Amino acid sequence: MKNRIHKSLGHLLEDKSTGTKISIYVPIRGDVAAHVLFTSLRESAVKLLPDTQTANSFRRWLRTIIESHRKYKNARTLACFYSNSVREVIILDQEVPSRVVVAQSWHVKPLMYVADSRPWGHLIEFNKDGISVIRSDGETHELMETIIPPVRSALPSAFWPEELDRESLKALITRAANRIPEGTLVQINGAPAGFAQSLKFWQLFWINVYVDGSKLGSTTREQNLIAFSQKLAAQRLGSLDIDIRKEMDGIPVYSDPAIIARRILEGKIVRLFISLEAVQWGEMDTASGLIKHSKFQKDHLDEDVLDDIAELALRFGIEVRILRQSSFPDDLEILAA
Repeated sequence: MKNRIHKSLGHLLEDKSTGTKISIYVPIRGDVAAHVLFTSLRESAVKLLPDTQTANSFRRWLRTIIESHRKYKNARTLACFYSNSVREVIILDQEVPSRVVVAQSWHVKPLMYVADSRPWGHLIEFNKDGISVIRSDGETHELMETIIPPVRSALPSAFWPEELDRESLKALITRAANRIPEGTLVQINGAPAGFAQSLKFWQLFWINVYVDGSKLGSTTREQNLIAFSQKLAAQRLGSLDIDIRKEMDGIPVYSDPAIIARRILEGKIVRLFISLEAVQWGEMDTASGLIKHSKFQKDHLDEDVLDDIAELALRFGIEVRILRQSSFPDDLEILAA
């Protein structure tokens, strides 16, 4: 299942057009006035553009953006993408480092970070058909399974033509629990009487359980999903730190970008971790993996080679995680195994 950011990311990665592409990330909440930061990043981009006509067109387009997006209360960052064929603004509900990249490909690491940092949750819905297990990231929803109950025994139900005893209900809940990772947020709607208020019962199966005892007849599935989305949003963290040393313990790892790029092309990499904050300017040959580094972005041919490596890995079907720099050992910005 793909959320909105995943879809936008896919759209940018599929863009095969040639020419200069401008990627700008502008946090619109925080200490620095958004319009000041916006102007600064816009002028940084203009300095790297190869021709005046493109610069003037880009200025006019970007001038209209920030005012038109102030109304979105959940917007933390505007991701702006501009080229001869693309004019796109993506609203992000997380703040990522401000950045401007003028290059031959889109800069997508922050989009990858936001897309994959959304917490997943599950809605367990008792309805006339059985127990439905719905997976959600707060924006998109997927019906995973509807489990049909046996028709027998002695526990009142608002939906089923006969009644279930506790053991039958417990068997159904166990089946639903097998579809849900431990630690996820779970909301349970329309549970049979006697179980709706029994938090200890539900916590035998799930952590962070929220139980809603209301009858589904008075609230629609759409209303339940909206309420659940709000709970997921409240849980969302701005940073998802993991212990990379523990993840890579006992596995041969690579930390040199040039070696990693070459190993990707050879089909010898299965997992890739890259720092969100880190930037390494230069040029990468996507056919050979050869990398030429620059001390800074001197013109529109220099790119963030870490971003290029992430895109290369995605095209080879490799698992890519963009993490905060705090997840990495102090001297490293990329790790692969």
